[in-house]
Amino acid sequence: MKLNARVEGLVALGERFSAVADEASFAPDLQDAAEDIRQRAAAHLSDGTRPDSRTGALADSLTVSADEAGGYTVSTPLDHGWHLEFGSLARPAAPWLEPATEEAQPGLIARIAARLKAALGG
Repeated sequence: MKLNARVEGLVALGERFSAVADEASFAPDLQDAAEDIRQRAAAHLSDGTRPDSRTGALADSLTVSADEAGGYTVSTPLDHGWHLEFGSLARPAAPWLEPATEEAQPGLIARIAARLKAALGG
């Protein structure tokens, strides 16, 4: 007795996985997530509850830029952003970036899940 089995569609499935694995295909999602984080961080800085946030200079200085690793960075050139986020000898931490990142995480996960589902034909 001889049994034969044939699986069709492996080439197409492989092509779909290759398209998903292409880092560039996630760039728009990563950029959107970084912009979401920037906006949320600016809102945290503008809520008036953090020291040195009343002028709006730190919130206004936030930028999103592409990095060499294919991701995006939310940053500020102002030194007091670091001291406000992590604290210093003179003051306790008043995080503004970490909460924004936590809040934006579900949106990024949803965008990536939707992209994977679409790429795999779901």
